[in-house]
Amino acid sequence: MKRTQFSKSARETRRIAEEFALKLSIKETRATVVGLIGELGVGKTLFVQRAAWVLGVRGRMLSPTFLIARAYPLPRRSSFKKLYHLDAYRIKNKRDLDNIHFFRILESSRAVVFIEWADRIRRYLPKDAYIIRMKHGKSSQERNIKLSSMK
Repeated sequence: MKRTQFSKSARETRRIAEEFALKLSIKETRATVVGLIGELGVGKTLFVQRAAWVLGVRGRMLSPTFLIARAYPLPRRSSFKKLYHLDAYRIKNKRDLDNIHFFRILESSRAVVFIEWADRIRRYLPKDAYIIRMKHGKSSQERNIKLSSMK
């Protein structure tokens, strides 16, 4: 799976996130992992918020920048039971990952894990993780969004 999309606005980025979330495949024995890579302000949190909304998260969803990890239960109608939103920006080593129970989270069945700044912990991501690379476009609103898997 490799596909690059071009977004001219936050609205279009939300639409791309919606389409992506609807196509996520569930894993029964471990988590489905989605890594987001891109500069500050490129729209990683916006993407996760919209994907989470499609999956059933309601209410205000904050960036996990200071907490590093947040968990959200999903409604019964969802294929997934739980959504985790992680921010790896301040992760420096494996011990930091152990402190947030990262490896236990990866073993969660029927869970989906979105990781902002995933490039900082790339070596710990599962080989079948989805990777979303986001780059600024020519204008302040434009984004290039590349959806792929690590395989």
